Amino acid sequence: MTLLRSLLALALLGSLSTAQADKFTRFKLDKYAGGGLWGVSYDPDEPPDYSLVGGMLKAGYELSPTLAVEGHFGLTDGDTQTVFGDTVPVELRINALAGVFARLSYLHLEERGWARIYGLLGFSVVEVEASAQGSTAEDSDSGVSFGVGVELFGSDHTAIALEWVRYIQQSDYTIDTPMVGLVYRF
Repeated sequence: MTLLRSLLALALLGSLSTAQADKFTRFKLDKYAGGGLWGVSYDPDEPPDYSLVGGMLKAGYELSPTLAVEGHFGLTDGDTQTVFGDTVPVELRINALAGVFARLSYLHLEERGWARIYGLLGFSVVEVEASAQGSTAEDSDSGVSFGVGVELFGSDHTAIALEWVRYIQQSDYTIDTPMVGLVYRF
C-alpha cells in the first residue's frame, strides 16, 4: 500500500508541475502511452480470493476526440493462500495479461477540459500460474473485457489516470483491476 501511495504522490507532483492555465491542445496529440500500478483481484467462486499487486503498461491512438483504440499489458507478483482445510499453501501469479480495447471518451468542457471520463470495451487474454508443494501449473483464458476510467490533466501532455477494468469474467472466477498511473500524450 505504501508503494501505491508513493506512486500516486509522484503522479500528482509530475502532473501539477507541468500545469498550464492556457488552452489545451489534446486533440492534436492523438497518440498516448502510460503505465501504473495495478491491484488485481482474482476472485474464484470458491475461496480463497487472491489479491495481487502488479504493473501495467498501456498505449493508444485516438481516431477522434471521443474514440480511441487502446492496448494493455501487465503482470503481477504472487499471493499465497492456504487451501484444502488450511493445510496447503498455494501461490498464484499472473504471468501476463493483455487486452485490446475500444475506448469511448467524454471530455469535460471540450478543448479547455481538465478531466476526461471514458469507458472501455474489448478482449483480453490472461496467463495464470499456480504453485503448491513444489508443483507448478499454468493456465490461460480469454474473454470480453470492460471498464471505466478518468484522466485528470495537469498539462497538454500529462494526466493522472484512475481506472477499473474487469479483464476476465468466467463462470467460475473473475479478474478485476483498479489502476492508478500516468498517461503522456505526444
